[in-house]
Amino acid sequence: MTRKPFGAASRLPVLASALIAGVLTCGVLAAPASAVQDAGAPTGLRMNPTPKNGTADSCGYIGRVNPTVGTVDLYATVESPSGANVGARFELTDVTAGNAVVWDSGWVSVASNRHEAQAFVPGSTFVDGKTYAWNARAGVATDPGQDVAAGCTFTVDATAPSVPTVSSSDFPVNGGGKYAGQSGVFEFSAADAGSGVAAVEYSLNGTIPVGGAHEATYDAVSGTWKTPPVRVGLWGSNRIFAQTRDKAGNVSQQATYTFYVPDDPSPQLPQPGDIDGNRRVDVLVTGSDGALRMYDQGDDPAGAGRLASLASEGRRLPGSELRSWAGLLVSHRNANQYDDDNLYTISGDMMTKYRNARGGMGDLEDGYFLGQDTMMVYRPYQCADPGNTNQACVDFADDWSQVRQLVATGEATGDTRHDLLTVEVDGSGNGRLILFTATSNSFSRATVIGSTGWGNRDVMSPGDVTGDGLADVWTRDRATGDIYQYASARNADGTVDVAALGRDQNRTLIGTGFDTAAYPKVSTEGDFDGDGKADVWAQAAGGNVYTFPGTDGTAFGPAQLIAGS
Repeated sequence: MTRKPFGAASRLPVLASALIAGVLTCGVLAAPASAVQDAGAPTGLRMNPTPKNGTADSCGYIGRVNPTVGTVDLYATVESPSGANVGARFELTDVTAGNAVVWDSGWVSVASNRHEAQAFVPGSTFVDGKTYAWNARAGVATDPGQDVAAGCTFTVDATAPSVPTVSSSDFPVNGGGKYAGQSGVFEFSAADAGSGVAAVEYSLNGTIPVGGAHEATYDAVSGTWKTPPVRVGLWGSNRIFAQTRDKAGNVSQQATYTFYVPDDPSPQLPQPGDIDGNRRVDVLVTGSDGALRMYDQGDDPAGAGRLASLASEGRRLPGSELRSWAGLLVSHRNANQYDDDNLYTISGDMMTKYRNARGGMGDLEDGYFLGQDTMMVYRPYQCADPGNTNQACVDFADDWSQVRQLVATGEATGDTRHDLLTVEVDGSGNGRLILFTATSNSFSRATVIGSTGWGNRDVMSPGDVTGDGLADVWTRDRATGDIYQYASARNADGTVDVAALGRDQNRTLIGTGFDTAAYPKVSTEGDFDGDGKADVWAQAAGGNVYTFPGTDGTAFGPAQLIAGS
């Protein structure tokens, strides 16, 4: 697109021009080429703020610009290949007033190299509801360029949208709807007379974040915005916060919907290994996006599973600002049916416990394990090794950095708490099996229950498969692919014989064929298919995850796909 110069430029008569050209050709006089001869039209035009929700005919909308101190910033890249000084001149026109020029920058950002010219339009220039366009050309005041580059056409919406109204037949204000632990839909009515409503953002019992907020979905039939089913885990008073965002990015004041949720008189108790409370055991897999995803028997293997925790809740990747659950030691289990299924993870020398958000105040759309509800797990100083004469633990680390495997067993010591097994290397590189006895928030002592040879075994806990109320242990021998059961036991006086969980002479073979080449990872969360028998799951070399149903205690059934790679 070309336009005439802003002002008439004086030109030498044709004869004088020819004479000067001849002199230059003979080398008597040399001068750099003028900006107008070789600068061309500016490139890389952009503006700040960037218009939103554009169409084929417009870049979209911008919101309110402070008329006193605010600006709309215009940018364009200019250069003169010959090295002449070159700048830019920006025009802003009012499209709704016949493209009348309402602001002119004059020649700005003059320099001899390739650079980005910039101009700042005062906020007082803009009128709510009007549509504007802008352009730029390269040159200098004494030699303005011919070529004009068109920037954006945009509309100003300086008025915030209306505050949304909130309702829910599932969770009425005064109760009488669903119980705590159940899910329901919330409905919003909202309007905006300017650019129109882009979204209704909401949160349950917490502040609506700036960016990344949950958004309701527009329902064309009712003309309202609706949430997906939101689980309300807290009985008593709860609150939904909501705000309208228009297409220009303006946000309304927040609406607060306070409602009462009664406690469930007949709650469904969770299964051990059940994260989300649907009484199905969940298997955790790290997705390609770094998020922690969970699968149960009801999930489509071709799907992406359900979100257990965002990638941003995992560890920071080396040399990166990104986070991921990939590579972390992770294990989850509840100690009994009255506990929520919590998550333990180790990164470096630290162990973290993620409390399950299912029974808390959040809406669970960001998953069940959130960084805002974690606690550091301290390692006990007390350690016993019954295999040594003085029962002292040799080379017992004072942090978690020597842990190579992490298994949440549930109740292993008979005290109804979350006990834990680790495989750790000692000073000689030998793998040992260590049981950590739980307190309410941490662990009181460590006991070495397997002294040697545990570095070449994969340890897992199926829960209580022998029916004595105590967790049992399974292992996979990496050399043979065989799976063994270490059954829990009690002493003659009725106390728990914790050493039985690592006693090789009492183990029994319960499965074969799980070689590491085919299945790099093997584990169990207990009874996956709900038939009363604990199952094994394995991740194949290609990434697919399979479950192998338990049978009579001597073998496992054929593989069944539960998660595709």
